Amino acid sequence: MRTEVCLTIDTEFSIAGAFADPVNRRPVGEARVYCPAQGEDCGLPFILRTLARFAVPATFFVETLNTAYFGDAPMRRIAETIVAAGQDAQLHLHPCCIFVNRIGPITSIAIRPTTIAPADRWTKWPRSSRPVSSPSGVGA
Repeated sequence: MRTEVCLTIDTEFSIAGAFADPVNRRPVGEARVYCPAQGEDCGLPFILRTLARFAVPATFFVETLNTAYFGDAPMRRIAETIVAAGQDAQLHLHPCCIFVNRIGPITSIAIRPTTIAPADRWTKWPRSSRPVSSPSGVGA
């Protein structure tokens, strides 16, 4: 019997404690994805090389709301790198990212009320060969 496996990788920057300590902590961008260590990128480039080496496809869920803080260019470069490597890039969102102000220190964060759909509305997805993500975190 053959087992099918779907690899998914969340590809996102980090708030890095900026909500808890907005004066002293700043979000971390591309370094969070590339993971530089001892002169080598041990994050995304390593993952892409390893997937290519074994001819394994994966889906990278790319967080895009971080553009509210970092602008479009950093995550665009990352998404283009993923697609150029022949991998799948899909949308991944953390709405809290839109509340981080990129101009000066983060001194206040305004949380707007919102309505969240009940989790059971998101659990009846059609089966497919691609992974499915939902607001409740429940996949198909």
